[in-house]
Amino acid sequence: MKNSRDTVAWGVFLVIIGVLFLVGNLSPYGLEFVWPFFPLAVGVAFILKYLFSRKSVAGLMPGTVLIIVSLLLLFCNIFGWYHMESLWPVFILAPAAGFFVLYLAGNKDRSNIVSGSILTGIGGVFLLAYSRFGEYWPVLLIVVGLILMASGWRVRNRAQEEGPASDS
Repeated sequence: MKNSRDTVAWGVFLVIIGVLFLVGNLSPYGLEFVWPFFPLAVGVAFILKYLFSRKSVAGLMPGTVLIIVSLLLLFCNIFGWYHMESLWPVFILAPAAGFFVLYLAGNKDRSNIVSGSILTGIGGVFLLAYSRFGEYWPVLLIVVGLILMASGWRVRNRAQEEGPASDS
């Protein structure tokens, strides 16, 4: 049974790739326009494989990364590659999304959330730094720092109000 399902999946994949090549050959834009659809198709195939089997989450990370990066490349293909100078942090955010998808799909390993959060923080800071608000992105660091300070003070004050912990 599994063999026929794999055969059908490969058949669908080859049909999609064939259609993309045909559109590239016959459209006025050519292959230079449709090429981002190739990694997009592979990413979707990874995600579909998981959705149909629900057994292995191994394809979720590369599937998520390929879909996000392909959409970025398609965006730049349509609207201009000069956007890449401010959108390059998406290459950092794509694996972050992959870690979150792994976590949501059932791999509840805390390291997925931690890794995704770290990459989101780094990618987010660079995305803000290279956006229209580029000169003001340090305000985000100031706000987060103030929130952490207030949180620390609140915990410290609560601990002082409760007094020494009793061993019961």
